Amino acid sequence: MGHTYSAWSAEQGRRREASVKRAYKWYSQWDVLLLGVSGAGKTTLTTQLRNAKEGGRSEAERAACRGEVYEHVVRAARLAVEVMQSNGAQCAEQYNRENVEIILAYNLDTANLLYLPAEFTTAVHQLWADAAFKGEVYEYGGDSVLMDSAAYFFEEVLRIGAPGYVPTDTDIIRVYRNTIGIVETRFSKDTWQWVHLFDVGTWVPECKKWIQDFEETAIIVFCVALSDYDRASVDGKHENRMLESIAMFENVVNLGTFANTPIILFFNKLDVFRAKLAKLPLQWHFPDYSGGSDVDAACKYIEGKFTGVIRVHRSKMLLTTHIITATDAQTTKLLSDKLKRTFNATALEMAGFM
Repeated sequence: MGHTYSAWSAEQGRRREASVKRAYKWYSQWDVLLLGVSGAGKTTLTTQLRNAKEGGRSEAERAACRGEVYEHVVRAARLAVEVMQSNGAQCAEQYNRENVEIILAYNLDTANLLYLPAEFTTAVHQLWADAAFKGEVYEYGGDSVLMDSAAYFFEEVLRIGAPGYVPTDTDIIRVYRNTIGIVETRFSKDTWQWVHLFDVGTWVPECKKWIQDFEETAIIVFCVALSDYDRASVDGKHENRMLESIAMFENVVNLGTFANTPIILFFNKLDVFRAKLAKLPLQWHFPDYSGGSDVDAACKYIEGKFTGVIRVHRSKMLLTTHIITATDAQTTKLLSDKLKRTFNATALEMAGFM
């Protein structure tokens, strides 16, 4: 009996040692799969986390983003004016009516991205002081992802357009970028741990064609824009972008490949959602919703729409939900802490201690 027990104990020790080594290797590199439809805030989360871990971009890297900021400002200003005109609204002051024409006539000179013309920035600045223009932005701006940060950029347009302008980290975070393909972002967590974020763009073919590349994914972060409930879907197959997001989540969460993969479900853009809910009732697009303009009730309803499509059993550790605003720096701490706790628990389980 003693010999049998000794042999079993030695074998158990070897297995435990192998498990610990495997867990250590896995824990030293965190592979995070970032999913969500276009405009959900995946790129913003990546940027926030990178800034927190590496101190943000260098001045040269920020300067290289100047063109993206300019393009966002110009497109947002043009879109806001077009929305105002399509709704039949008109500026009170004659000079602002002229400013409208200046904005519509301006085309960004991609060969000269050192500054924006004073005529253009002044036109935007003056229009932003006009009650009719500002009202249209706040009333209808939420219809486009591009407009989520329009108010921020219009407030800052004189600074942004000035010669010598270098974008701040906040400016860059506010710019809308549509991820094309699969984008990998790698940065160090500390001296021996690495984080790999894989942002899968909306236009990547159906998941069965790429999912095999991520079978070893340690954790999935799925982003949902709460404000998408009234926006047209990207794929053209759904009534709105929220339904498109639910369909994408249903496809991913029920895959056998990810049956034991922890998933963090982030409901993003709470600030935009709160401003939109009072003027664009959720029940217009989801008739079974009955909570009115109560933000908490609306968030709970939307969360239920997502968790309701889960057909496989998942423990609380394998699926957690959070309501956030990704442009808020506090979100970075939440994401970082949540990733750390999830990875720690999974590594301990792999090592056989849970």
